[in-house]
Amino acid sequence: MTYLYRLVSTIFLLLNFSIAFAENNVSTNELFENKIRKFILENPEVILDSLRNYEEKININAKKIQKELIESEIVRSLDTRLDYVGGNLDGKITMFEFLDYKCGYCKKAHAEVKHLLKNNPEITLIIKEFPILGPESLLAAKASIAVLANNGPSMYEEFTNKLINFNKKLNIDNILQLAKSIGADPQIIKLSLGSDSIADILNSNYTLANKLNINGTPTFIIGTEIIRGYKNINALQEIINRKKQEL
Repeated sequence: MTYLYRLVSTIFLLLNFSIAFAENNVSTNELFENKIRKFILENPEVILDSLRNYEEKININAKKIQKELIESEIVRSLDTRLDYVGGNLDGKITMFEFLDYKCGYCKKAHAEVKHLLKNNPEITLIIKEFPILGPESLLAAKASIAVLANNGPSMYEEFTNKLINFNKKLNIDNILQLAKSIGADPQIIKLSLGSDSIADILNSNYTLANKLNINGTPTFIIGTEIIRGYKNINALQEIINRKKQEL
């Protein structure tokens, strides 16, 4: 709004100057223009209303683009299964979670998300690996994608359960030990970490996050509504209940 008032102030200064100039250069057109300027100066709310309407149109258009982008990503994720898809695979409500395994609030939300899925069978959960907290986060995300690609969603669930609750420093040895503990082949996981396909998945997630102005974890998208930052289970349930009513 500060920008709007600066713009309005500038317009007023220009109008005042124009009126002063017009008084010494009178013509039919100038008189008409002078009346318009005078009206605007005496009714500044006209400009403010116009700017507000313009801003509202921009916001509506941005929300439309955001909605279309999220809906397109839902289709892509369900078709390719490059991301983990859990809950009800045919659910009527889709929930994305952008997470980082080193994020304290992601750790806190992990059990709550499982509880939400149990109590809301309408939900399809799509996990977006979004490592933003450094090399340990990146290594964990790559390993998770590798487990999903090589061993499927069930082992991914086991692996990420261990990973999200692992509170020591994450390194390649710890990661491979966790993979081995769930029955995955650590050598295959290790070889997969540098693959182009995993890099492509992460780059796609970063691109999507950038387009949606997502820059923190956890971030949830329920339906097409973006929820930024940690929200407790009751707050998320309220949003889910609202989405159920919209079905």
